[in-house]
Amino acid sequence: MSGFLVMYIALICYPYMFFAHSVKHKNYIAYSTTDMDRNIYSIVDKSTANLSASEINDTSIVNKFFLCDNYSLYFFFSPKSRKAFANNYSIIHNIYLSRGDVKNNEACKMMKIIILSANLVN
Repeated sequence: MSGFLVMYIALICYPYMFFAHSVKHKNYIAYSTTDMDRNIYSIVDKSTANLSASEINDTSIVNKFFLCDNYSLYFFFSPKSRKAFANNYSIIHNIYLSRGDVKNNEACKMMKIIILSANLVN
């Protein structure tokens, strides 16, 4: 049992094998299971602009967000936040997003749609 727990925590910290595509822009790295639209750059720019006015803004930290293309994958990485649009493991700077649609700047969960760029800074 403890071996499975260690393996699960390792996968939460290092989920890269589940996400074949990545894009680095500013102090963000976006990971996705599918190829990402070029709109990812404007999403990061909007998120950076929203965060720049905040006192918690730290440009030396590289934030990693993972766009889950299905609910099962999101649930695997965020079991206690399965009804949320996103889950942030702040200690390791991993943000998991449910059903992220980069082309339309949206995240979708249970028939509700929110703006993806606004969700990255929350």
